[in-house]
Amino acid sequence: MHLKALLAGAALFASAYAKSVDSFAQGGNLPDENILFGPMKRQAKSPSRIMKRQSSVSPSTSTALPNPADPACTNAPNSRDCWTSEYNVDTDFDQKWPTTGVTRYYTLTISNTTCNPDGELKRECFLINNQLPGPVIRANWGDMISVTVNNNMKKNGTGIHWHGIRQLNTNIYDGVGGITECPIAPGQSTTYTFLATQFGSSWYHSHHSSQYGDGVFGPIVIDGPTSANWDIDLGPLTVSDWYQQTAAAVDMLTQDALTNGGAGPVASNILLNGTNKATSGNAGQNLKVKLTTGKRHLLRVVNTSVNGAFRLSLDGHNITLVTSDFVPIQPLTVESVMINIGQRYEMIIEANQTPSNYWFRAEIEGFGCYSSNDGTGMGIFTYSGVKEATPTTQKTYTNGAQFLGDCHEPSPLVPWMQNTVGSQQEFISQAENLNVSLLLPHVGTNQQNIVVWGINDKQIDVNWGKPILSYVMENNNSFPATENVIELANEGEWMFWIIQQVADDGVAAPIPHPIHLHGHDFYVLGHATGTPQAHVTFDITKDPANLQYNNPTRRDTVTLPANGWVVIAFPTDNPGAWLMHCHIAWHITEGFGVQFLENAPGIDFPDEAAYNQQCASWNNYYENALYPQFGSGL
Repeated sequence: MHLKALLAGAALFASAYAKSVDSFAQGGNLPDENILFGPMKRQAKSPSRIMKRQSSVSPSTSTALPNPADPACTNAPNSRDCWTSEYNVDTDFDQKWPTTGVTRYYTLTISNTTCNPDGELKRECFLINNQLPGPVIRANWGDMISVTVNNNMKKNGTGIHWHGIRQLNTNIYDGVGGITECPIAPGQSTTYTFLATQFGSSWYHSHHSSQYGDGVFGPIVIDGPTSANWDIDLGPLTVSDWYQQTAAAVDMLTQDALTNGGAGPVASNILLNGTNKATSGNAGQNLKVKLTTGKRHLLRVVNTSVNGAFRLSLDGHNITLVTSDFVPIQPLTVESVMINIGQRYEMIIEANQTPSNYWFRAEIEGFGCYSSNDGTGMGIFTYSGVKEATPTTQKTYTNGAQFLGDCHEPSPLVPWMQNTVGSQQEFISQAENLNVSLLLPHVGTNQQNIVVWGINDKQIDVNWGKPILSYVMENNNSFPATENVIELANEGEWMFWIIQQVADDGVAAPIPHPIHLHGHDFYVLGHATGTPQAHVTFDITKDPANLQYNNPTRRDTVTLPANGWVVIAFPTDNPGAWLMHCHIAWHITEGFGVQFLENAPGIDFPDEAAYNQQCASWNNYYENALYPQFGSGL
């Protein structure tokens, strides 16, 4: 279909290139090189379920809380490390979690509407409960969360992914069309139900192409302990890029530009909790936040953008990071912090400066992260007792990007709970004998514990009408090659992923990528950054022994450095079909992702009848759908 014709009808379409639900010819069984069996190679598959990480665990003792705990050790301003009599910040939430018996119910209704968040231009949007961002989903650690999603959009499917949520034994509710569900058809509803085994801050968003860029997202808060004390919870702060065109239009223009060696449209502004002044300065509203003099404030920041990495700061103040994604860390005080797409930081701001009005800044991290935006997210933080006014403060940090091609995450991000990555000697031995190329773009394995993902080649391309979980239900492993499936056959194995940027037709692409994993968090064992002129290749002869296996950074979204590599590790302890992908919306449209099927016989299907009915409704709708799939559909 011609690009102009698509653009004419694509004001709010939802996805990727044309294909019918019957167009996938079933291929043969997965080749052995797409299956990891562990150090003994092929083993019998087992439906048994392992819920705990296989690692040595001990609480960190190198950083003490600055104030003594309250005598009763309840969660209070001077004892935020406490939660209940059994659970606190020293609990590894993959080892155990509370079960409160409480269910938190929410309803999200997605509708066609218009919006004008910065006052610059009214355009078509998809909004949840008619607000931007969508409502906060809030629960306590150990609560059950039940969310009914109503699709009131006229001509678009949808589905909601719960970013960073482990979804232990509830893979079916991960919310990814073509992998864990069929999309929710217009006029239909579905209910997602899952246990909050983790605590901290995150977000939910549509995983139906680039749809969340039109407003289908909102914050998640799971209350629990923290690794430093605070007095006042300021709540979540979403930081988003905003385009004056719809996300679908920008997506198609970007794909067309990339095909011709160019770049797509530039975002027009940066929104803080869905608001900002227009870049012209003549319309819109800055975000306004009250600080109480002398108090410590917890701010929960989430990067919900489609194409922007940001640098955050508050003029005249340091900020103390206490989580990276869902993982409590040893408190790290910084002047500013780079936050990539999908990442979260809970940070403490002390109101210990001269009472006044101060600028909070979310600036595009363009120099190192290759992001672009015409605006700057500006919020006014006002001390108690001070009249609100436009601040006159100046930026007080130095730029963290040191040279072109760099894109720094804060360091060190040391997990509060110490974990030692298992099977490290096995990995070192296997890596030294790795018979998988690190120079070519591909996805391959050594059939034991290592996956090599050389980006820029194999592209995932899902079938909305027949997700991978449908194959599992049918006991059918004849997955189409376009699904880009890697099978992790056994539980209780440590898996190591070497993610490598490789040269493409002799020209390295010097762009960092935020890599997000569903169903797990992971340990970041090491990384290296190249230069604009050359990429750096993981050296199997020396790099494995120099990686960090003792309490490395742990999170669910990490930056793959420009022209470089990153190595991550996680245990197979959560049966399901899980997606790993670049979180730049235009890149996953291109197919920058891979899915892995983990212990298929162990996958639970809490409501198979509802799953099948949702697929039947979708396939019936899609026969006459106005908007065909464009790109990967993810």
